[in-house]
Amino acid sequence: MFARKTVVAEKKQSRLDWHSLSAEDIARQLATPIESGLDSREAAKRLELYGPNQIAALPRPTFLQLLLAQFNNFIVLLLIAAASISGLLGEWIEAVAILAIVVLNATLGVIQDRRAEEALAALKKLAAPEAQVLRDGSRRGIPGPEIVPGDIVFIEAGNFVPADLRLVEAVNLRLEEAALTGESVPVQKDANIRLEANVPLGDRKNTAFMGTLVNSGRGRGIVVSTGMHTQIGLIAEMLQNVKEETTPLQKRLDGLGKVLGGAALAVCALVFAIGWMRGHPPLEMFMLAVGLAIAAVPEGLPAVVTISLALGMREMVKRHALIRRLSSVETLGSTTVICSDKTGTLTQNKMTVTRMWADGSFLDVSGSDNTLKGDFLAQDQPVRLTDFQATLTALWVGALNNDAHLEVSGESNGKGMSYRMVGDPTEGALLVAAAKAGALPRPLNQAYPRVAEIPFDSTRKNMVTVHHILHPHPEDISPFDEQKLYSGYVIAVKGAPDMVLNLCSRYQ
Repeated sequence: MFARKTVVAEKKQSRLDWHSLSAEDIARQLATPIESGLDSREAAKRLELYGPNQIAALPRPTFLQLLLAQFNNFIVLLLIAAASISGLLGEWIEAVAILAIVVLNATLGVIQDRRAEEALAALKKLAAPEAQVLRDGSRRGIPGPEIVPGDIVFIEAGNFVPADLRLVEAVNLRLEEAALTGESVPVQKDANIRLEANVPLGDRKNTAFMGTLVNSGRGRGIVVSTGMHTQIGLIAEMLQNVKEETTPLQKRLDGLGKVLGGAALAVCALVFAIGWMRGHPPLEMFMLAVGLAIAAVPEGLPAVVTISLALGMREMVKRHALIRRLSSVETLGSTTVICSDKTGTLTQNKMTVTRMWADGSFLDVSGSDNTLKGDFLAQDQPVRLTDFQATLTALWVGALNNDAHLEVSGESNGKGMSYRMVGDPTEGALLVAAAKAGALPRPLNQAYPRVAEIPFDSTRKNMVTVHHILHPHPEDISPFDEQKLYSGYVIAVKGAPDMVLNLCSRYQ
């Protein structure tokens, strides 16, 4: 009986507007107990019924398909024909030389395409996240592909959303949806609202979509769509149905091959006719005409083109761009106009502090965000921040009044540890700027632990945090170094200048 409800839920899945229903209605439709989640047996049944929660990819081309694709070129076919005729005429050295060029060209093409396919497959394995779900009444981690409709999923800052969710709980939850909607600003979510059925995708505040990133906060939701039924899955399905076209380079090479082939045949026919009319033996003139045709074929052109494209692909890889097909390198180079919707689609959705103003002084900030190394410059000359106490204080407030955090992500080309920012891009930029000044977030928060806060609000346009002055140090960036201030408290405020200035009786 329970499994039958599951089938009904699947039939309704494609036509229900989940964002217009309450959490209780959705739990009823999907036969999911919100407090205990699915049991393992029911989850296994749904996994068998719906399939794994992953984007279905087109099958990888086989070695034979990759090899045959290298011969799908008029000039290559012309070379094979020339080698065959040379062999028939006894010109074995020329035949072997032409075939060697053809084989070299095919080998290079197959190797490059195979490497690209293997790199993409490796990236897909790395991109398969685990998810925290409620199963059998307890929270546990499972692989993303094992999630099924009706699962209760937990998400928090730094997580990728593993499936399309109708949120049932959202605590200061903001998601980066740039990859799906192009919206560069994190979207605030609200689990308690019900929306109209025709609300656009970007305005569905009570829904979290597969592939988006949790910027801050935490949440809990019911899985309503998995795999190819998710919004990102629908996009992937449309992309898979796009007809593959030949690249500009392939079109030009085919055109060149046909022109050369036609011209060579015309010249050969003309030479054969003139020689025959002048009394030369037909076989001799035929041999001469065939020799001219073979000489007219550019044997080295395919190999030169393949090697040039392979070098271009290597340069693109150095710039962190993975090219799937060798011929696409030239296509990218032929692009004259790129049409995009919004900032978050093309950029990395990161922000960086490049200039500061405090106490009447401008300072430029240089350096890398990944390694947290950089200089503070005045008129292009490095300065000592101890001479700019107001700047240090501003960085101190920005680092403490902050919900972002830094995670170690590994080595950075021998330049020390590299870091990854998790949280709001603006707050992350302030955190990195403070780190460049020598104030790492962890020791700073240990010296001035947060004891209370008022989260950012779009009406107040500011965020307020209260900190215990526990272990101030004369060498840190705070304005406190007096013994009498120990065990005191300080309020840090960050927000829109007009709103913050209205709260101030004095400013520096």
